[in-house]
Amino acid sequence: MEPWKLKFSLKLRTVSQKFETTEQAEEQILAESVDKANLIVQDSLGNVVEVQYVHMDNATINLRNLYTKAYLGISSAKVPKFWLAFGVSLPPLGWNTYFISEETRKGKSFSSSKALE
Repeated sequence: MEPWKLKFSLKLRTVSQKFETTEQAEEQILAESVDKANLIVQDSLGNVVEVQYVHMDNATINLRNLYTKAYLGISSAKVPKFWLAFGVSLPPLGWNTYFISEETRKGKSFSSSKALE
């Protein structure tokens, strides 16, 4: 049985709540479709959760575009490119909240433009 999921967006972050409807604690993998690969996930206590990005295949993207056009009558301007997968922990008959936001880097950063030969 899949626990019930609630998701809504704020300006800078997405909030995802997972509900466990059984009397057993659950450890699951949650996958959200995203268009950026610079996101972090935090639990309700502010702890950073380890994430993995999985490229979305063309069949999934095409199917999503088809249903978006069919239900809304318009094409989506932003098409997700990745699945953002992360582990969630749910207490029995309870819920947990996860915050998805853009990563803000502190300190110095650099990039290398030297091409490999």
